[in-house]
Amino acid sequence: MSLSQSSIRFLGALILLMLIGVQVVEAREFPHKAEVVKIQELNYNIKRITFKPKTDDFEFTAGQYIFVKAPESYIDAFNKTHGTDHGEISRPYSFASSPSNKETFDLIIKHYGPRRGRDVPPGVMSTFIHKHLKVGDVLDFSGARGRLYEPQEANRPIVMIAGSVGGSPFVGLSQYFFENQINEKRKIYLFLGVNSKRDLFLHDLFIGWTKKHKNFYYIPSLSRPAEGDKWTGETGYINLAFGRYFKEKLDADVYIAGSPIMRRETIKVLKAKGIPDGQIRTDPIKVGDE
Repeated sequence: MSLSQSSIRFLGALILLMLIGVQVVEAREFPHKAEVVKIQELNYNIKRITFKPKTDDFEFTAGQYIFVKAPESYIDAFNKTHGTDHGEISRPYSFASSPSNKETFDLIIKHYGPRRGRDVPPGVMSTFIHKHLKVGDVLDFSGARGRLYEPQEANRPIVMIAGSVGGSPFVGLSQYFFENQINEKRKIYLFLGVNSKRDLFLHDLFIGWTKKHKNFYYIPSLSRPAEGDKWTGETGYINLAFGRYFKEKLDADVYIAGSPIMRRETIKVLKAKGIPDGQIRTDPIKVGDE
């Protein structure tokens, strides 16, 4: 039995993810439909898409994610354009809004274009979202999955550490914290690491939250600030920024979302700060899924 090139690539990626300890998530059923009601550009390669569910039984909880299925007609056109042989394509995205809003939900999605110096096509799903999706379109979705956040009675701080678009689940999760007044008794920290200033998204919103909501702290860090950024905040990878911010041992509940290497290096810093495994949770979505 011979395997197609896409099957070989998928199996190779699956083995790699298992070796580096990344949870592999997939969907086979898509019982829900939702209509695009708003598309907002958050920066040059990140968009926030607002959907209105068209099924009455659609629901999710804070910190969950969902699979979005690309239309077959788009996949056929993509294969013809790029010489690929993709079959059914779906990708997982974290909810970027609070579950208290029963009318709509948000997803924040980054576009992955062609890799510089490599003869490979752009990200198939993110290209559909950024280049083809429009208001009024209806897409197929899986049910909500995962459980990044577990409600707790503890009063220790909550720390959310994100790399790039890995900050998406923490938008909805923070809204949930505010709505339930969790920030009244627990300090909440959002660390967001990006390359340069143009890679920041919802930056003004997060700054506004520090002024509007008690005990909320936002710490962005640029790993490679551009010459014209005029950046006076934290610099370097976000795990290092976290390590500098908390100089002593720390007792906190920590949530991490980002690329596999970002998560691995962040967990090393957390362990050095004395945070036990039971107080560290990672988003199963691998930032970089195209």
